[in-house]
This record gives sequence, C-alpha cells and structure tokens, in this order.
Amino acid sequence: MSDLIRILLVDDDEDDFLLTREMIQETGGRFVVEWISTYRDAIRAIKNDTHDVYLIDYHLGHRDGLDLVRSAIAGGCKAPLIMMTGAGDRRVDMAALAAGAVDYLVKERLSAELLERSIRYALERKRNEQLLHDAGERLEAQVAGRTAELTVSNRRLQGQIEDRKQAEQTLIER
Repeated sequence: MSDLIRILLVDDDEDDFLLTREMIQETGGRFVVEWISTYRDAIRAIKNDTHDVYLIDYHLGHRDGLDLVRSAIAGGCKAPLIMMTGAGDRRVDMAALAAGAVDYLVKERLSAELLERSIRYALERKRNEQLLHDAGERLEAQVAGRTAELTVSNRRLQGQIEDRKQAEQTLIER
C-alpha cells in the first residue's frame, strides 16, 4: 500500500461529501478524496480500479448503495467497499455485509477517528486477504509440483515392478 490512500465517496448529496471529506482530512492528510454523485458514474469509476477504498452512501437517487456494492463485487472489484447511511437500520446493515461491504457506518454517529479506523481496518483486511490468497496459490503450485514428482516416481516404480515380475516369470519358466 502506498503512503497516499485514494478514496472515492459515492454520495448523491454534495453536503455529505464536503462533511466526509473534512472529517477525513482531520485525520492527518494521508487521504485523497474524490466524489461521484451517481450510480452510473460510480460503476465506471470502480471498473477503472484507481481507488484504494470506496465509501458508498445507501441512498443514491433511484438506485441504492446495496445495488452498487453487488455490481462492484460482481464486476471484480477487489478494493474494500464501506457502506454509509444517514440512519442506522439493522436489516440494511446485514444486507450490506451480505452483499460484500466490509463495514457499515451511520453518518450521524460518525467521527473522524471512526471513519479513519474503518478505512484503515478495511485496507488491512483486504491486504491480509491478498496475502492469504497468494499463499494459497503458492501452496497449490507446490502441491501440483510435488504431485507431478510423485506421478513420475510412481510410473518409474510401476516399471520396476513390471521388470521384476518379468524376471521372476523368466526364472520360473527356466
């Protein structure tokens, strides 16, 4: 992860963007925050894969943040998606996590510290997932290599067994 964390805030309310950006800037300046206000523009931006984390508002005009999270995940988004909403709702919270969001934040309870921690934890979780995935791939490659070695050894042993059987048969026939 680079020193600069690129955040895309998807929210149809510019005032919420300004408040969230200000909150993020209070945390120390390691963040660059961009804003998109529509679902369609968000889908395009997420496909471009130029951000480290996405903050997605639940209400996005005619579409909602859950649709955006689902579409982003289905489109192969690997960056963390954090759902934000004006009022907490446990059903939406659970649906956001089920859709693939890594966190669910209620704006009225949000602080700079909480937002920064959520972003940091989300990025660390994704980094750990990537490390685990990479380790799994290395292990699979090692298993495949070892399996190939064992297959060659088994064929060689089968050949030796066949040779011995033929030698025994030859001795018996004499």
